[in-house]
Amino acid sequence: MHGWFITGLHTGIASYPLEPIERFLERGDTVIQDLRARVAHYWSACANTLVVGVEPSADRRRCVRAARRAFEATVEALRPGALTGEAIAAARRVFLSEGFDFTPYCGHQIGAAVNERPRLVIYDQTPVQTGMVFAVEPGVYGGEELGVGARAERVVVVRESGNEILSAFTWGMEA
Repeated sequence: MHGWFITGLHTGIASYPLEPIERFLERGDTVIQDLRARVAHYWSACANTLVVGVEPSADRRRCVRAARRAFEATVEALRPGALTGEAIAAARRVFLSEGFDFTPYCGHQIGAAVNERPRLVIYDQTPVQTGMVFAVEPGVYGGEELGVGARAERVVVVRESGNEILSAFTWGMEA
């Protein structure tokens, strides 16, 4: 298993990976956990956003809501015959409607490698095909001044009859 455990003000910054820091979790910290595991030569990935020991603030809930809504919009847009750029455009509309700057990355195809092409970036216009497997991971980052962010990632298979979400876990923070 590989991944990141991002805490404190780093959760508000979109430039990953960040260098490891030595710090202890504090009550009220936002935590983004981003994990990848390989089983039988295939990769999986997930990311979740949590808060330590307190009820989430309004800013945290706003970030989580935007990330999850962007996840849902991206999954909905990943349909056979669509272009990957259309999926990220759907996420962009959500981020802007929630008052956040657009983060120009929302995921990638996943399989024998952890990060395969096509990627969910605005300039990638690959046709989406039935059977493609994506790690859909939109994130919203409030910058150092807000000091919080959120990422919502699950693995999704594109199906003709509607996409199937393979990651079965409970989101860590209520939006």
